[in-house]
Formats: sequence, structure tokens, C-alpha cells
Amino acid sequence: NDDLAYGVAVDGSGNVLLTGTFRGTVDFGGGALISTLGGYDSMVVKLAGSDGHHLWSRRFTNSGADIAYALALDAAGNPVVTGSFNGRLDFGCGEHVTVGGHDAFVAKLTGAAGACLWSRRFGGTDTDRGQAVAIDGAGDVVVTGFFTFTADFGTGPLTSTGGNDAFVVKLAGASGASVWARRFGGAGITYGLGVASAADGAVVVTGTYSGAVDFGTGVLASAGLEDVFVAELDAAGTPLSSGRFGGADTDGGFAVALGAGGDALLTGFFQQTAAVSGGLLRSAGAQDLFVLALPR
Repeated sequence: NDDLAYGVAVDGSGNVLLTGTFRGTVDFGGGALISTLGGYDSMVVKLAGSDGHHLWSRRFTNSGADIAYALALDAAGNPVVTGSFNGRLDFGCGEHVTVGGHDAFVAKLTGAAGACLWSRRFGGTDTDRGQAVAIDGAGDVVVTGFFTFTADFGTGPLTSTGGNDAFVVKLAGASGASVWARRFGGAGITYGLGVASAADGAVVVTGTYSGAVDFGTGVLASAGLEDVFVAELDAAGTPLSSGRFGGADTDGGFAVALGAGGDALLTGFFQQTAAVSGGLLRSAGAQDLFVLALPR
């Protein structure tokens, strides 16, 4: 059946951890994992960096479907995963029950065996998803994704202004307690799809949006159907800067990383032509890949 890996990271010893979802029965080298009722279950797998042999693998008990979309590691090699689920879901720290159709989840596991350290559920009455996760220099966790209508990320209700709004939430690395949460959106859609965090706690997030959105530093109007956005927040969640890139069609930012010099590196896709800071990019086909380096 379906087996999908969405996120991967390498720990300080060179071991590889991956996350995603599967349906039916799968064996990553440690014995069969069987999904609940034949549906989609999220999984985390750890493989030896030397030759890829199995170290441990975990699936998580649920009554519906759950998908892990991203994974990040803290300094000790403990993985943090985020995604979405419906029904009931238990990572081993206690059961979570969705309020709406799909809720976002964040869970921290031990790097040694995949045991649950803490887990959190976020959402409202409609669709909410954790799409990307990063860990800052203090070990705190930053998650981005999107939500619909009203959702509480642990600091009080946030209400979307359009169909879907992006969220960025910071959680304490030790406990998963919410530190702060921000929403960004306009009359159209806004999806947070990639996030990175600097050693000083600053956060860079990217994604896609339509219409006009203010990421806290002035309104950005999309040039076409959907544009790429990139926004920087400080360690307290205060907006510092934002920008948009795109053309007359659909463009999206999928992932962001910070280089050794602090520059933000973005990747995603665009269609037809897209205006970026270095000039005009023209696609060779329907959708092309881009990589963009931006100074912070």
C-alpha cells in the first residue's frame, strides 16, 4: 500500500531519522508495523548513518488518519514531528481527540528509542495542519502550518480572516508549553509551508498566499493567483521583515534553511515567469523549481 516519507534529518552521530505516513503493513527492518484499521498512520524511523540498518521505528495509535509532514532534531538528537490527524491519536504521552475535521499535532520523542516526551494538539472546528518544524539555539520548537476559522495554539483563540491562514507557534522544548503564536492571512489563502530558526531565536517562515496579506511589516499584494512569501520574526514573535516573489500564475515557497552566514535559502516552485530580487525567472515548462538566497 502507500508509504510516504515527508521529512528527514541527520543527528550529531550521523544517524538518519525520517517521518511520514504509511497504510497497511510495512517493515523498516525492525518487524512489521500495521496501520490502524488499514488507514494512514504516521511513523518515525531511525537508521544507522554508517550503512542504513534499522535502529528503531515507531507508529502511533489512532482511530482515524494521521500524517507527519516534517521532523527536526534538537541538540541531543531527539526528534520533534508535526502533522495532522483526525479522530484519536496517542504518541505514548496520552490520547488527543480532534475538535474538528483535522487538527495539528506536535510531538517530541527520545532519540534513543522513540519514546514520547510530550505531545500537543492544536486546532478548531475545521482543517488545521502542522506543515514544518524547526528548533532554535535554546532548544525551543517553532512550527508553521495553516488553520481554518478559529484555532487555539495554547495562547488564546486566533481567527482566520480568509479561508485558510498561516500560523507560527513557538513551544518550550522541555515541555511543549506554548510560548507565543501568530497568525498571518488575508481574504484569500495563506499557507505556512517552511520554517527555520537561527541560534538567536529569530524565525524565518515561507509559504504561499493569494490576495493581500500583512505579515506585520506592511501589506504585500500578490501579483497573480498565488505568490511566494518570506517573513522574519524575532525570538519573541515580533515581525521584522517580509517580502513576496512571483508572477501572474501560481508560485509557492516550500522550504527554508539558514546558511552558515545567516542568509535565508528558499526553495519552491513557480509557473511561467516570476519576479525575484535578482531579476525575472522564466519557466521551461508548466512548473519549475527555484532556489533563492536572501540576505537577512
